[in-house]
Parts: sequence; structure tokens; C-alpha cells
Amino acid sequence: MASSYSSTENAVPASGGASNVDTNLPYISAASSIRFGLIELETFLAVAELGSFSEAARRLEISQPSATVRVQRLETMLKTRLLKRTTRRVELTDAGSRLQSSASTALAGLRELMRAFELENEKRQQKLVVATTPDMREAMVQPLVDEFAAMHDGATVSVRTVTHDAARLCVEDGLVDVAIISGIRHSRHSRALDFDSLAPEPLGVVVPRNHVLARGKAASTTLLQMTGYSVYFLAQDTAAQSLLAIEWSRRGIAPEQTHVVGDFDELRRELNVGKSIALVRESYAKPEVLPEDFVYLDISDVAWSRSVGILRSRQFETARLTYEFCDFLKQRFHAEDAPAEADMGSVAAGFALGCKETSLEN
Repeated sequence: MASSYSSTENAVPASGGASNVDTNLPYISAASSIRFGLIELETFLAVAELGSFSEAARRLEISQPSATVRVQRLETMLKTRLLKRTTRRVELTDAGSRLQSSASTALAGLRELMRAFELENEKRQQKLVVATTPDMREAMVQPLVDEFAAMHDGATVSVRTVTHDAARLCVEDGLVDVAIISGIRHSRHSRALDFDSLAPEPLGVVVPRNHVLARGKAASTTLLQMTGYSVYFLAQDTAAQSLLAIEWSRRGIAPEQTHVVGDFDELRRELNVGKSIALVRESYAKPEVLPEDFVYLDISDVAWSRSVGILRSRQFETARLTYEFCDFLKQRFHAEDAPAEADMGSVAAGFALGCKETSLEN
């Protein structure tokens, strides 16, 4: 028997082939797009289950007219009457019953999939990858990460050791959640990053224990006493190199030869083979970092510092565990006493003036 499709609003296709479908009506193929949203479908299912527009509206926390409009919109899009409205109750048409059965199954599967996505996201939220430089990992980051991980049972916290510049790139590309570094270099990409200062870290001098500056168990030195020695800097502290040159020039002191090395191990090797000195951060004075045959000296006639902080991307969503880690770091570093946000760009103007209180930002 040939199938037919009536043009009345409440008609549904008869069983059989579709070769005689009325060409004045839209042909619905498997590739046809669905032109209604979940809100219309969910409203229809609520009305079908409760048999009442007012009860459905109450469940969905919308007005009854809104519920009515949604169902009418669905019927218009499907060109099919789905509900029979009586004075006492709303009942399903045959088409409405079929839609209720299929839609309920489809939405149940969708909700199950959404829940699976949520569980996967929760698992991802329990992973944290921190980038830092080798020297900072040894000096401070690893103990902090270990302490944080012990406080979060089930969380996976790992540290990736990279160079200073690579740490920035890892954050920009979303390869790590945060980086803990000292300051931040000039970068045309800095607008994509946030650098939250944790605390200013003083700069001082490291020398071999048998160095002339360390004689008599000296705990400090001066810029004048530092003259006559080659000065080494870590690659992430090159702004200090400019700072020292400016201050020496201001005081009329002839500049000494300066060198830049990649990491603290290389720095120690260089200091061991000559009478050089190194301008570094105070965190390198910790016993677990500085060998016994080296000493750290304060610089008594200046108070230079460099900010240690958290580098995060503005382009990627921040997971809950990352927020908690940042809060943990701020508590440990007493961030309320530190600047709210470090300068992303330049060395402070105070450097050129030779101010005693000077903060170093690369």
C-alpha cells in the first residue's frame, strides 16, 4: 500500500516507504538539522510526565506562559501536535508518546555522558603540573610542592624542571598549570600572562669560603669591596647585571668583567676555578643548596631584591587545584605584604637613581 502524509497539523507519517511524501512539506532526512533546543524538549517532557503546564513550570522554575510557548514552539518546528489539552489534564497524542519515549532515552544518555565528562574533569582538576627552574626547584619549590601534595590526598602534583624562558613558554602553551619563577623577562607575550608576586627576595653575593671577601667570617660586603673581581649572574637574573653596572657607574667605580651562566651548578664550578664572585638571590644561601665550601654575603650598602612569583596564563581556564595551590603559596610567602602584581615589563626607574630600596623585575 502506498504511504501518505496528511497536511493537517496533528498527522503523523504512516508506516511504509516515503516515496509518496507530500513535496509541499519539508522532507526530513537523516541529515536534517534539529531546529529546536533542549529547553523546548525538556519542557515538553516535564509537561508529558506531570500532565500539567503549571506543574511543569513550577518544576522548571519558569512561568506557565513560558512553558506553554516552549511546547508550542516545539510543535511548530515539528509540524506535529504533541499534546491534547483538556480542561482537567494535558494528554499526549500518538506523536507525543513517540517523542516522549525517544527523547527520554536520548536525554538520559546525554545526561550520562555529561556526568562522565564531569567525572573526567574532576580527575583533571586533581592534577597539577608546576614548572620551575632547576635552581629554584632545589632551593624552594620541591619542598612546597611536597607539602601541598600531602595536604591533598588523591591529587597528583608534579614538577617540571625547565629553563627560565621555557617556563614562560610552557605556561603560554598550556603545557603546565603554573610556573614559579623569579620575575619575568621582557616579552611581547606578557599580556597573555599573569605574574603574581609572592615576595621580594634579597640579592647578595656568593663566594668560596676561602675568598678574601669571606675572611674573618664576614657576613656582608659592599659594592666597593666587590670591585676587582669578575661577577657571575644566572641567566634569569641578567637584569641584576645591568643594575650593578648602573650603580658602579653612578659611584664612579670602574666596571668589572661580568659573565652569565645557565644554572647554579655551572655557577659553582666557575667560582671554584677562580677568585670570581656571584650576585644571586638569598634562597641560594640555604644549606641544601649552597655547599659548605661557599658562603653567602649580604650587600650592606644597597638593598636590592627580586620578586619570586607565580606565572599563570590568561588564555586557559584555571582548575580548582591550581587556585588552591596559588593560595597555599601566598599563605606561605605572606603575600599580603607583597605587591599585588609584579611589573611585567621593565627594570624599575629607581635602578638608575641608585636607590637603596630597589626591587628587581626581569
